[in-house]
Amino acid sequence: MEKITIERLVEIAKEIDSKGVKWHHHYLPPECLLSEKRPNKHVIILENHETGEMWYSEDDEKRMEELEKLENLFFKRT
Repeated sequence: MEKITIERLVEIAKEIDSKGVKWHHHYLPPECLLSEKRPNKHVIILENHETGEMWYSEDDEKRMEELEKLENLFFKRT
């Protein structure tokens, strides 16, 4: 799993979505047990179903604008 910026993560999601590739994402808040190795971090993970590639971004703050972009893209909201 490759660490990238949240901006790049959103770009990749847009790229693979535009190609019709299935993907999904996860948001792990700091208190999530799955993010125990990244205490006090907000983690967003992007998974490409076709290739199995995964990317993640971590931040001290919850990146609501980027999360909303991912949600809108995933659920095909405009």
